[in-house]
Amino acid sequence: MPDRSIDTSKRLASQRQIEAAILHYNNGAFECAITLAHAGENVVGKPGIISFFNRLKETMFDTDHNLFANWLKHPTGPDTATISELEVVAMIQRGISKFSTAYGGVTVNMQNFMEGQRKKLATAADKA
Repeated sequence: MPDRSIDTSKRLASQRQIEAAILHYNNGAFECAITLAHAGENVVGKPGIISFFNRLKETMFDTDHNLFANWLKHPTGPDTATISELEVVAMIQRGISKFSTAYGGVTVNMQNFMEGQRKKLATAADKA
């Protein structure tokens, strides 16, 4: 049996979870992407930070913003669900926002994800 271990931190764990979420999103594994992005967001426990999710809750207080994250990790609810790309992107953005707010910046992979999403929005707006 292998005997491996790593030294890590909350920051590194959050970074790895969010970056893994981006990889799973790119591969179409939306369930994994949501779960990992949610974990990456939640491992950042710095008090007093105001992130994208905090603002989202303030303006859309009657919406369950964790619906799919909770559905994916608990046995309650229906057996099937349809997860939209928007749900996944929003969860990843939440993780990136909290990471950036807590640690003063983002990684290259996070930045590339955000830029890719901005380009998608711009392309969609140009077509409208």
